[in-house]
Amino acid sequence: MNDKEFKEKVYNPYLEAWKIMKLIQHGRSHGTDDLWEKFTREAARLQNAYPGNKYVDSLCVMLLTAGEFIAEENDYEV
Repeated sequence: MNDKEFKEKVYNPYLEAWKIMKLIQHGRSHGTDDLWEKFTREAARLQNAYPGNKYVDSLCVMLLTAGEFIAEENDYEV
């Protein structure tokens, strides 16, 4: 894999996942009532944006696991 492919297949999805993760951390401060729904919708969007990318599939599993942990730590209902 060259640098361009690495950026497209690994780095860019990672950045998107990080933004989604921050959504669950800071979503309540923006008054989002359907926070978990929005979070899972964004995780699904990420997975659909990179079909067949096993790395992204793993990222999305991690997102859901970490999202549950963050929600629990912040006393959000999932």
